[in-house]
Amino acid sequence: MRIIALTGPANCGKTTTLNLLWDQVTRAGAVSSGKVPLGAGFPDFSDVVTYNGKKIAFYTMGDYSGLLVSAIRNYHALGMDVLVCACNNKFVRPFREIAKYPNHLHPKTPASTSLTESAANTADANTLFSLI
Repeated sequence: MRIIALTGPANCGKTTTLNLLWDQVTRAGAVSSGKVPLGAGFPDFSDVVTYNGKKIAFYTMGDYSGLLVSAIRNYHALGMDVLVCACNNKFVRPFREIAKYPNHLHPKTPASTSLTESAANTADANTLFSLI
């Protein structure tokens, strides 16, 4: 499984960017298994999409170290080709887990105090789309 972990501090736009990426991938023809909200009142989500013959998992609850490590292991066990996730850069455990997978990437999201979509989030989503 290849992992693309969008990294940054809490509330910097990781989930916003991954929501934009999910929208872009599904508009490009990916078939979603059903976007599942994670956490009450948060924009976090989980989903598996099939795109160009690949099973791609999305997991955005990256501000919770233990949950992210569990998600990485679960998606690996499910045979995903790619996992795109958010990861708070203050954690150690998720980065140790991610490092076990070949070809992993750690793109950084721009620091932002807003949870709303910005041009930077859209640009980051476009970059991530090219990595899938």
